[in-house]
Amino acid sequence: MPFTVKLKPMAWGCGAADVEAAMTEAVLVGRTILVVEDDGLIARQLADALESAGAEIITARGVFDATRIIESRKLSAAVLDFWLGVGVDCLPICALLTEHRVPFLLYTSYTLLEGAPDAPILGKPAPPARIIAAVADLVKNAAPTEGATS
Repeated sequence: MPFTVKLKPMAWGCGAADVEAAMTEAVLVGRTILVVEDDGLIARQLADALESAGAEIITARGVFDATRIIESRKLSAAVLDFWLGVGVDCLPICALLTEHRVPFLLYTSYTLLEGAPDAPILGKPAPPARIIAAVADLVKNAAPTEGATS
């Protein structure tokens, strides 16, 4: 004898957008992401957003710290502030990340970036969901290489 099961609708949605968001966040689980930002509050906001998606975050405030981290850790991706203080840009970090085949994006409020590499740009400020989606896109679109795994 056949029977029918009635399920109650969930309080939260299960639409296509919810599934896509969950899949985007899953991309970052267990990935090591470098955040280079000279403003401590912004660095914490970026770290909180990416950690909420399961990523391991390493932060650096400048070129020296970032260089040390890139040389010693396997990174999945990086998020860089373009200006790291008065007259200090992230271009040396971009070159080193490129050499190590680590995908990166620029997180900045500036629109004119003299000498900026061909990299995705995410405008400041961005909501956590947009930050997660942008970094997940970097990881998904990166060619699998030796230096770009966590």
